[in-house]
Parts: sequence; C-alpha cells; structure tokens
Amino acid sequence: MRVRGPDRSLELPGGKPRRLLAYLLLSPEAAHPRERLAGLLWPEAPPDRAGRYLSNALYRLRKTLGVVFKTDDDSLTLSAGPEAWVDAWEFERLARSADPAHWEQALALYAGDLLPEVYDDWVLLPRLALREHYLRLLQQLGERAEAGRDWIRAADHYRRLAAADPLREAAHRGLMRALAALGRGPAALEAYAGLTELLARELGASPAAETLTLAEQVQSELELARAQGLQRSRPPFVGRRIERAMALEAVEAASAGHGQLLALEGEAGIGKSRLLAEVAAGAAWRGVAVAAGRATEYPAASPLAPLAELLASALAGPRAAQVETLQPAEMLAALAPVYDRWRARAELAELPPLQARQRFHQALGAVLHALARITPQVLMLDDLHWGAPTLWDALDALVPALASHRLVVVIAYRRPEIEQNLGWAMLQRWERQAWLKVLRLPPLDQQAIAQLLPPAAAGRAAEVLALSGGNPFFVAEVLAQLSAGGQPRRASILARAAGLPPAARAALDAAAVSGLSVPYPVWARMVALPPLKLAQAADQLAARGLLQPTGAGYDFAHDLIREAVYQALPAARRRRLHRAAARGLAACDPDNQRARAFHLDQAGARRDAAAAYQLAGLADQARFAFAEARAAFERALELLPAAAQRERVETLLALAQACGVLGERPRQQAAIEAALRDAHRLADGPLLIRALLQAGRFAAQTSQLRQAADRYGEALDLARRTGDSLQEMESTFSLGDLAARQGHHREAQARFQQVLAQARGLGDQGRAARALRGLGMVARRSGQAAEAVTWFEQALAVQQAIGDRIGESITRVNLLSSFYDLSAWDRLIALADETLALCEALGRRESLVLVRHLQGLALCALGDVRAARGRLADALAMYAALGDQVAAGLTRNALGLAAEAEGDLAGAQREYESALASAEAAGATTEAAYARHDLGALLFQLGQPAAAVPLLEAARAKWRELGNELLRLKSEAILGLAWLESGHRTGAQTLAQEHWAAFRRGGLTGEQPQAWLWALSRLLSALDQPERAAAVLRGAYAELGRQGQAIASAQLRRQFFMAVPLNRAILEAHARLTGAQPRISVQLVRQTAPLGRPLDEADYIPIEWTVAAPDDDFVTRPDERRRHILQRLLAEAQAQGAAPTDDDLARALGVSRRTIERDMAALQAAGHSLPTRRRR
Repeated sequence: MRVRGPDRSLELPGGKPRRLLAYLLLSPEAAHPRERLAGLLWPEAPPDRAGRYLSNALYRLRKTLGVVFKTDDDSLTLSAGPEAWVDAWEFERLARSADPAHWEQALALYAGDLLPEVYDDWVLLPRLALREHYLRLLQQLGERAEAGRDWIRAADHYRRLAAADPLREAAHRGLMRALAALGRGPAALEAYAGLTELLARELGASPAAETLTLAEQVQSELELARAQGLQRSRPPFVGRRIERAMALEAVEAASAGHGQLLALEGEAGIGKSRLLAEVAAGAAWRGVAVAAGRATEYPAASPLAPLAELLASALAGPRAAQVETLQPAEMLAALAPVYDRWRARAELAELPPLQARQRFHQALGAVLHALARITPQVLMLDDLHWGAPTLWDALDALVPALASHRLVVVIAYRRPEIEQNLGWAMLQRWERQAWLKVLRLPPLDQQAIAQLLPPAAAGRAAEVLALSGGNPFFVAEVLAQLSAGGQPRRASILARAAGLPPAARAALDAAAVSGLSVPYPVWARMVALPPLKLAQAADQLAARGLLQPTGAGYDFAHDLIREAVYQALPAARRRRLHRAAARGLAACDPDNQRARAFHLDQAGARRDAAAAYQLAGLADQARFAFAEARAAFERALELLPAAAQRERVETLLALAQACGVLGERPRQQAAIEAALRDAHRLADGPLLIRALLQAGRFAAQTSQLRQAADRYGEALDLARRTGDSLQEMESTFSLGDLAARQGHHREAQARFQQVLAQARGLGDQGRAARALRGLGMVARRSGQAAEAVTWFEQALAVQQAIGDRIGESITRVNLLSSFYDLSAWDRLIALADETLALCEALGRRESLVLVRHLQGLALCALGDVRAARGRLADALAMYAALGDQVAAGLTRNALGLAAEAEGDLAGAQREYESALASAEAAGATTEAAYARHDLGALLFQLGQPAAAVPLLEAARAKWRELGNELLRLKSEAILGLAWLESGHRTGAQTLAQEHWAAFRRGGLTGEQPQAWLWALSRLLSALDQPERAAAVLRGAYAELGRQGQAIASAQLRRQFFMAVPLNRAILEAHARLTGAQPRISVQLVRQTAPLGRPLDEADYIPIEWTVAAPDDDFVTRPDERRRHILQRLLAEAQAQGAAPTDDDLARALGVSRRTIERDMAALQAAGHSLPTRRRR
C-alpha cells in the first residue's frame, strides 16, 4: 500500500493506522460506527481501550494525510475529494464498464492480490472480489476474442487466466479451444495433458467431465478421421493419467471408509466427461458402484433431475429393496421428489417449507449412506455450472458428512460459467473447509498430442498444439483436417454441418433448440419428417460426430456444437422451433412444465408461458426448489396482464411464500401487498383469507405484532363468515402463536384450546397434536413446566397413534426441555435414549445433537461428569459439522461447567472464554450472556472479583431484557458477592434486600434454582444477616430435596447429592446449621481376619462411618431410610477394609439385631451384596 501527495510519496504509519486507512478506502463515503471499527481492529481489547486506540490511529493518519476524515461521537467517514485517485476504485470502475477497451485498461492496473500483507477477516471478501473481477475480465476477453474468431488473442487471454489461476480448469479449456481453432489440435491435447498433470500434482484430483469430454472428442475425431476420412473416432486416453490416478486414489480411500468430494474443473471441451468415464471404469474394476447424473442448460422437469438420474442408477436392480430394509418408511417417502417409487411408503406429516426441505436433505443423506454401507459408491454429477440452486443446496447438506462414509462424490463444471452460479460460493466454502479437492484440467501438451497424430503427421504435434491450444475438442478439429489430407487451420464447428442434406440439417436445427439432450419423441414432433427420414437424418448426424445415441434419444457430442448451431439460427426460425418444442413436450412429457415454460417464453407466447411458469413454480416449491420457484413466479408476473385477476393473485401469493423461505423480506412484502390489493378488488373470500394469513405471518416475522394480530383477526372473521373451518383453525392457531410470542399466555392458551376442540370435533388428529404441543409451549414459557409435560405427553400419544414420527421427534425434544426445566434428570436421561434412537432413524441431525447436549447437561447435574463430557464432546463435534457455531459455543460453555465440576478451573476458564468469543463473533447475545455469567462466577471463585463484575453486570442486563427472572437472580447474587469483595457494600446490600423479597415471594422455577439460593445465602451471611442466610439455606436444602425425590434410582439420587460440588456444599452447610453429627469412629474386624478362631487386638482396625447423610432425609419411609443407610455403612466398611457384624450395625443405628436381620433379608432378596462378617 502506497500513498502519494501532489508532488511526493507520503510515509504512512505502520500497523493498525495503515489497516484503518485501507479499511476506510474500501468503503469510501460510508459512515462507520466507531465502536465497530475499534472492535474490528482491536478485537482483544476492552471497548474503552479499543476506542482510545482508534482515536490514536486516527490522529496519526491525520498528521500524514491532512483532514480527510469526518467524525462525530459515534461514527467515522473517509471524505476523499474529487482529486483523490485509488487504483482499486479505478480498477472496479473499469471492470464494471461495458466497454471491452476499459477491461484491457483494468487488467493493466491489476498488480496482484489486494493488501497481501493483511490477514484480517475484513479484507478477505474485497480481496476475493477484486481477484474475481480480474479473472472474470480475462475470461470475458478470451470469450470475446473467441466470438470474434481472434484465436491468437483468445489463446493469450486464456493463457494469462490459467497462469493467474492455474487450477481454473475453464482457463485451460479456453486455451485448448483457441489452440484447436488455430489448427493446433496436438497442442490442445498437450495443454489437456498438462492440466491433468497439474491437477494430479497439486490436488490429487482429475479434470472435470467437460474437460474430459473435450479431450475425448479430440481423440475420437482423430481415430474416426483415420478410419473414415472426415468422420471422427474416439481418441485414446492421453494426458490425464495423473488426474485419473488421483481420482482413483480417492475411490480407494472411500472403500476404506474415508469419503471425499472431488471437483473436475475446466473449460468446454477440455475432457472432463472423458475423465469421468475413465474414473468410472476404474472404480467399477475395483468393485465400487458408480452412478451418474448431469445438469443441463435448458430446464429439466425438476431442478433435482440430476439427482433423480443418479439415484435411478444407484438404486437399480436389488439395491432399492436392500435400502428399504435399512431405512424407515418415513425416510424413504421423504425422498419422493427424486425417487417417486417411494412416495407411497409412508404418509408424511405436513411441515413448514424449510423443515420439509431439511427432511428431504436428511433422507437423501441417509439413503446415500445406506447405499455406501452396502457397497462403496462413486456418485458423479456433470455440468454443474448449470446446476440449479436447489441441487447445490442438497449437495451442501450432504458434503459435511462425506468423510465418514464409503462415498466419493465427483462433480464437474465449467469455469468461468460456474462463477455465475450459486454453487460457486459453496465450492469456495467447501474448499476453505478442506471438504473439497479440485482437479483443474489443463490443455494437452505436445507429447500427448503426438500420441494422437497419424503416422504421416507425427512431426506436426507442435503445430497442432499451437493451433488448438491443447483443447481436446479443437485438437480433434485440426486432426480431422490432417486426416482428410488438408492443411491444419482454424477450425470451425459449423463446417462439420456444412453439406448436410436438407432433412438432416432441419433435424440438427430442431435438436439444437431442444437442448443438449434430445428426447426422440419430442424431436419427432418438432420436425416435419416421416419417421424413417428422421432416423436416417439422426444416423447422418451421428456419423458426422455431431450427435451420439443414448437410451432416450440423442445427445450432442459436445455442447459447443449445439451452441454453435443454435447461435447460427435466424431469430424467426428459433421462435418457431421453440413453439414446436413446447407442443412436443405437452404431448410427450406433460409434467415437464419448466422446459415447456422456457420454450413458450422463447417463442414469445406470453400468456401460455405465464401459465406454464406458474405451474413450474408450484412444482419447484413441492421439490423445495424455492429460488427456482421465485424466478418462475416473477417471470409469470412479468408475462401476465397487470389488471387484477385470480391467476395474478395466486402467483403473487406463491411468490411471497418462496421469498419468505428465502428470507427476501422486501420482495415478500411487496408481493403480499399486491395480492391483498387485488384479492380485495376481486372480492374472492378464500383467496383473501390466504392473503390475510400470509400478511399476518409476514408481520409477525418482522415484529409488527399489532399488524399481525389485525390480519389474523380479519382472516378469522372471514373464515367464520364463509364457513371455512380449516382456515378458521389456521387463523386461530396463528393468533395463539402470536399471543404466546408476546407473553400473553392466557390468550394463547385459550386460542390453542379452541383449535384443539375444533380439531377433535373434525377428527383432524394432526392439528389436534399441533394444538397440544402449542399448549405445552405456552405452559413452559409461563414457567409451568409440570403442566407442559402433561400437554407434551398428550401430543406425543396422538402423534404415535397416527404414525407421525417426525412430529413425535419434535415433541420429544420439547418434552426433554421441560424435564430439564423441572430438574427431572433421570426422566430426561431415560427419554433421551429413546429420542436419540428415533432421531437417528429419521436422520434428524439437528434434533439428534440437541438431545445429546441436553443429555450431557443432565448427566452433569447428576454428578456423572465423565459421561457428561463424552455426550457434550459428541454434541460439539456434530454442531461443528453442521456449521452451527452458536450452538457449538453453547456446548463449549457446558463443557466448562463439566470441567469446573471436576475441579479443572483452568480448563473451565478456557472453555468459557472460547464460548464467549464464539457467541460474540456470531452476534448471539443470549449465548454470550450464559458464557459471561459462568465466566464471571468462576473468576469470583478464583479471587478476581473486579474482573467478574463487568461480566456479571452484562449478563444481568441480558436476563433483564429477556424477562428471565431466575437467571437474573443467579447473576445478581454472585454480582453482589463480587461487589462486596470489591468494596461496593451498598450495592450488595440493595441486591440482598431485593433478593430476600424474591425469596419470600417464592414460586420461582427453572434450571437449578439451588444455585441462586446458595449464592444468596452466602451473600446474606457475608452481610451479617445470619437469620436470613439460614432461612435461604434451608430453602436451598428443600429444593435439593424436591429434585432428589424426583429421582427414582437410589444410586443416582445419592450421586446427585454427593457428587455434584454445589449440592454437596449445600448439604454440608445445612448439616453445620442443624448441628448434626454425621460421622462416628468404630473398631471393626478386618476383612482378612479368618473365621473359626478367637479374635485378638490385631484383627481390629478403626474406620469412619457416616451414620447420617443429607440424602437420608429425602427417603421418607423409615424402613427404606434404614436400609438406605445400611447400604452406605456396608460400602464404607468394605472400602476401608473392614467386615462388620450384625451387632456392629445394630449399635451404629441404635436398633435391635432382629431389625438388622430383617433388613438384611430384604436387601438380599432385592439382589444387593452384603459384605458382613458372616455373609461374605
């Protein structure tokens, strides 16, 4: 980074001032909050200190640059005048221009990566954006040169692009095309071989399918030319052996259980598809199953068509039946959007769109993993630069778990086309996270091209390379000319179509309009040819290497051929052929509304296209393809008349739903408002109810709660007037949910009760279960955890009766949370085991990890810290795999609690600090408050009250904002202790007085209230209020008793009392308060003392017995309490090497020997070990 004044260079201060200037230069004229700037540049410093650092940096910059900043108390703006010139600004201006001359100027300005010496996160996106501009310009200039047939300039731009991004396969493909067009086919194949070697060396990967196809075409045409003059043949596989080897290494690793994701990246014609075919052959030889699918430029019937094609292959033969034995019916039915055979396997519960999509993604992962359990799998997806957003979303859900399965996913795409696709951002993220290995295919080198040449042209490899650029496709063109006896020159794809008979040319034109894949029945309806003449024409096109036969019809040998033919068609002829394609699809593939809408649109048939787009959008929504649905609905609205009509309102509502799922709020709001306006004009009751409900949901989602209530109320009134009971229930439920969100619990309860009664009256069990769950949520939010359990258990019973396993899993998780609120630890653990199995079967990963988290907390609360840490570590790993950093931070906080319980205070501090950092980075204020509370409490425990105070104060503020009284009281009680230690006695006294009043009021429920009571008791004691301290301590003791009595297992109950440090401290303090003498010293016989002889003094040893433990008080029946104590005495004696007699036990308990004998008989009958003197 350099700065020049009017006449000299300026010396900038180093370090953070320089970074501050760079940051501001990247966003000129924007007002930046000072607090954000300080936190960005000095994230580790406290806010006040970071603010001072910022002021100092600003002062130093002003000294050097003069007054170029506008500041106020809250923000800072870089105010550069018109004379200021920044190379990055100028580069972006030129790069965004439509003038190619400006693109050349921009390239001259680009000197490398932006601020390479800076590693801060804020520079990464601008750096990437500028670099992508540079690469895009090279690609655009190369493509422009190609379009103008300036092959020399095209080759130059592609070479620069490949040099700047060596693994960008599209650059190498462009170079290969240019070289091939220059007649340098061998050079194109040599470039291909070089790319193959590069990908193998750098990434251990193979070129993309397109590149393989390009190389395959070149080689194929060489062989055909040798055999049949102008006809092409399939070339030998050259120049990609290293990439093939690297890909097959990944296949072998997957067979051993280490799955991978590979990407073959390259330009059109570079040989990606040929390499995919070679890898598939190698995988099959190794006994690995291979399945493939391909995206297409023209819309397929479904955005998920490549996955459907892949699964149809993967599940062929007995595989589907085998998978059916491994997965539950619900999982199979959820995969119906891509495997219709399983649609009827189960009736799935209706879910909100995002949850339904998640269910589909989980089903896809589960089925693919089941296939991999049967046999290792290689799944190939080609041409993903045309992949729909929904397809990429499905891959994004699948990728994180690949590493642990016998599964290799190989994707192939073109660069730079992929950069305009949603998948580009995903590819970059996968690569950053080390989930993706990219193999970029280079052009073939001279040696590879030499292997393709006929003997008579063996010495012309360099010439062919120069002409073709090593692109296998264009190498083939050059080789065809050589084989025909001509001189190598710039190749023309259209020359291959020259001289075709009229019927064959007409068939070729129709095929180009149909798409890369040409379904034969549709093709036959598009051309006015008798069936025999079309068959003859198809053979002629295949003989020329333009088409190749497939199972369903024909494919173009390469998309470059289809594109060239299509672009050469006159516009009027294109429109006629598109109309014919639409008619053919309507007759032969009526469900393919996406392709039909596209062809009608291209044909200029506006009204018909609008109707088809609307149907296509609805079908896309059913397949969770919300981005594609939005695009279809928007195009339908553009084509429909602007006047109010039912079709327009239906489309607007559908568009609003898609935008809502995608989080596009402004567009969603505009669509809803337009739908409401038109529905009112049409006076269409059912349509207006739907519009009102959507408007209410939008208002609720955007916190416009009064408007939401008004919209729901209007919908409810209209539903009642029109007798629409289903919409009446929906409106009532929405009002209940809104009331619950606002804390109006009575109103919410009444609404859900109405829905419950109406649903039961109509026999609508699904809505009844939903209402029951709503009642449970209201009870839980209002602090009535026991009542919530009742409602959730009723909902669970209904869901189990109707087989709604998805709904059951959701309700189970809610029930677990209620058990947590009740501190019903053993019930939580028991239900968690069942819920884990269900969530595992259904593939509900988010629920699965939440259950493990709750189970870990419950085990920690019971004192089983080792098991708790195991569950929490599992949860942490799963959250990390899901990319949920907020939840992962919360789990780290729980791991801190476990470490603290084990006495590892340093480890606890590390976990709390890590959790706090994660929460702050994600802007998760509630999770940050948990971490601040626990870290503050630990620092106070470590004797650092001053450091604890700001953390506890911040936590208290958040709990107050959320209205969570118990959590606020917990933070405040420890804050009072810290204040007292810091000399702020008045504040501590005020808190103590407020908390005493809260204690007297009672009624507080929630997670471990004894923690608050214990801290309050200590605070009151430190403030010399012993009577109040004692009363609160007794309250804490009673709360422990309540929780202990809820634990059915005596062993778990004792563990809860004695293994949890907090609980043990409360019990010991209570024993001191009551003056109990819990332990006695006695002389007992050694365990090793033999029977049958008199005992002497050496046979006795002293031991300590606990005759009164705090948990004894919580065993209510006298006989059960005595036997509970007996088990403890026996265990303590055994641990100290003694064997008591019945008389020893009777004296310790103050009962008769006969009583001890009866108790021993009862314990023995219950299967307990009795290590007494005579019973060992």
